[in-house]
Amino acid sequence: MSPAHPARQTFRYHRLNARGISITTEIGELFGDLAERLDELVPVGREKALVMTQLETACFFAKKGVALQDENQDDGADTMIGRPMAPAAPETPAAVSATETTPATTEPPTVVSTKPPRPTHNFRTPAPKPPAAEKKPEVKYDPRTFQPLKD
Repeated sequence: MSPAHPARQTFRYHRLNARGISITTEIGELFGDLAERLDELVPVGREKALVMTQLETACFFAKKGVALQDENQDDGADTMIGRPMAPAAPETPAAVSATETTPATTEPPTVVSTKPPRPTHNFRTPAPKPPAAEKKPEVKYDPRTFQPLKD
């Protein structure tokens, strides 16, 4: 397959121009409005999950259809290997002097997590067993009559 084959267009990086961004933003807002209304109308269940999944799929392909159009793509003059290049940050004398005078710390900064704590076990280690319930005395039964035996 040659590099200019039409099928390769689908798998390329597509950087949108202002027009393409505007259209895909509007598409996202329209699908968001529809999803919000459907969330209010459709009861919770498998069908609602399927509706939302298919809505996401439809939104993806609508945006992809816009992105594949040449008139919605940026010319790519400032891209490198299909990805946008980060603009160089201008170095000001104040920024340089601030980094030179700031002392380096050896301790990492404290990070406060908003995530719930991780479980103490995983698939390799079994979950802790719950506390044992009270043991009831074992009752023996007569195999012929199925009546409890008396000691």
